[in-house]
Amino acid sequence: MKKSTRGTVFRPTSKVHPTAKRAAIAAAAIAACIQVSHAQMLEEVVVTSGKLEQQLFDAPASVSRVGGAEIRDSGPQVNLSDVLQRVPGVVALNRNNYAQDAQVSIRGFGARSAFGVRGLQILVDGIPQTTPDGQGQTNIATMSSVGSMEVMTGPLSQIYGNSSGGVIQVTTVAPPEGEHGQVQANLGSYGLARYNTQASFRNEKVSFLADLSGLNIDGARANSAAKREQLNALLKYQLAEDASLQITSNVFLQPFAQDPLGLTAEEFEADPKQAGNKAISSGTRKITSQHQMGLRLDTSLPNGFDLDVKTYRGNRDNLQYLSSDKWVSIARDFDGLGIELRDKSGSATQWVVGFDKGTSKDNRTGGSASAGQPVADTLNRDELNKAEGQGVFGQVEWLADSWGVTAGLRHSRVKISAIDNFLSNGDGGGSVTYTNTSPVFGVTHYASDNLNAYVNLGKGFETPTTAETAYTNTGSATPSGKFNPNLKASTSQQLEVGLKWAASAKSSHKAALFNIRTKDEIVVDISRFGSTAYRNAPGTTRRGLELSGGHALTENLTLNYSGTWMNATFDSAFAAGVEAGYQLPAVPKQQLWASLDWQQISGAASAQGFTPGARASLELVRRGGMWATDTHADGSYAAGFALLNLRTQYGMVVGKAKINLSAGINNLTNRKAVGSVIPNQSAGQYFEPTLPRNWTVGILASIPLGL
Repeated sequence: MKKSTRGTVFRPTSKVHPTAKRAAIAAAAIAACIQVSHAQMLEEVVVTSGKLEQQLFDAPASVSRVGGAEIRDSGPQVNLSDVLQRVPGVVALNRNNYAQDAQVSIRGFGARSAFGVRGLQILVDGIPQTTPDGQGQTNIATMSSVGSMEVMTGPLSQIYGNSSGGVIQVTTVAPPEGEHGQVQANLGSYGLARYNTQASFRNEKVSFLADLSGLNIDGARANSAAKREQLNALLKYQLAEDASLQITSNVFLQPFAQDPLGLTAEEFEADPKQAGNKAISSGTRKITSQHQMGLRLDTSLPNGFDLDVKTYRGNRDNLQYLSSDKWVSIARDFDGLGIELRDKSGSATQWVVGFDKGTSKDNRTGGSASAGQPVADTLNRDELNKAEGQGVFGQVEWLADSWGVTAGLRHSRVKISAIDNFLSNGDGGGSVTYTNTSPVFGVTHYASDNLNAYVNLGKGFETPTTAETAYTNTGSATPSGKFNPNLKASTSQQLEVGLKWAASAKSSHKAALFNIRTKDEIVVDISRFGSTAYRNAPGTTRRGLELSGGHALTENLTLNYSGTWMNATFDSAFAAGVEAGYQLPAVPKQQLWASLDWQQISGAASAQGFTPGARASLELVRRGGMWATDTHADGSYAAGFALLNLRTQYGMVVGKAKINLSAGINNLTNRKAVGSVIPNQSAGQYFEPTLPRNWTVGILASIPLGL
């Protein structure tokens, strides 16, 4: 990705020296996006705002960036939630259940998901990890090779199309020049053992990195052991001075991940380490594999234009054994194409136009199981679920003096269909097509070199997924396996007002107010025995405030923080037991993250997993209470909690090797709490506990391999 020339250079009214000006703004950007290293204060940070690149401080939207140092210092680099919980507006619930992805929502979008990620766009090195119907995966990102993670919330994310309640972009770390090897090992409580080996090479023409990691864990709860292996490889070849080709390969293998299921309120109080009802007797677990390849060509054209073309293809296989004594298998093939043409002339106006399309095909089969093994000749489901999406979009931004204006438009089309190949119980197939036009508009006022304010407006939409259209409520006790063409796409109108303030080179803060009105919110209609049918609620309202920032208390001590206060409610009564004003499930009203970070060597630079000297962080994670059901049923409320985590690091040089030692204790006070809820779980098994007090230790060594 080419470095943006945008930012402060088009605000000629300033009398500040350009170098000092850029340094001040970069400092604000780093602190505002919750980076903690003072050595990075002078680093220019470029992010994606909508579909356009900008300096982070100038971006007319709520964009946060977490750097590689913060990711490496967060722990053994297993759970994405350990990193995302520091980003304002994001609720990242750690299930401590490797049979399910982390539960991630942004401003309430995606909160309804009982498994996986819904309603958000996830990209790894520019390659989408979200299928056209809005189902996303986070486990393909190998955290030990991540160089940065950007999170964009608010109206500008709608330029990405369907299910763009927020955008998470993960970028692989750029390898250092020359040949390097890296090895890493982490051990921890409950049988945690994680290893990582990495090889990299970079010269003027070629940049290559391959990262192989593995995880084994027994788990704190009964029936929660897991094993996984991952490979992330990235090759970038400089075809010419202004043209590059990027090849990515990702492999994720999880031969087993036991599913401890959720607990009822009574079970949680009695023993949070136990497995849920029938988990052990039914052998609940999941087996997963995914392979993916991506190509990306980035080249400059005459007259200051830039062409970015990407294509990808992959497959994902899931086999899951359920507590209902059933097995479900999903064999997914997916592919996509994206083309973007943008202005890179460096003028006061920049724009981008583009087209993208994607397809996912799920061959879904199922049958009966006994004690976690399939029963012969009991096939009761065989269908092909298909999601096809495409869209055209454009975004333009104009700067003049101390004002900036951005506007964008996207038209999307999504088709969801099911072909039933198991007809003995009737044809359950069907199809439905959704279209939507999403405009976005924003104005930014650069009041001074260290203060700007912005307002954004946008409209978006979210279709049901193939899994959510797969069942219909026919009035019986169990949903029918018939395609539901009557589900509407949810639409939203969003307003965001934000302020960014770089008080000094050592102190920066940002705030955002938002108001989101949705129509036809997709909610659970009936759920029983592992089958769930959905319906549309009339509407919801989400209003909130987000604060974040950082302040250097001394040369060696920094305080970083983020907080979210959000009221997400149903607008009116619907169905039985859901009243107007009820809180949306899995959305806490308050969330606070704070970290007090000490570094022995003031201003020590962090590079490729190494920072010299000692470092320590005391982290506070506080989350308000939340409901697990739309109806606020008895026993479905999870009380709020506060956890303290302590992490230490020490970096040293031994010969040519750079070595980093780490140790940490999570949940210092051994707090008993619900870490995640399973929304509207039919048997009342809503709760997934946080881990009791637990420890980790680790070592990372980076060694130059060249002569």
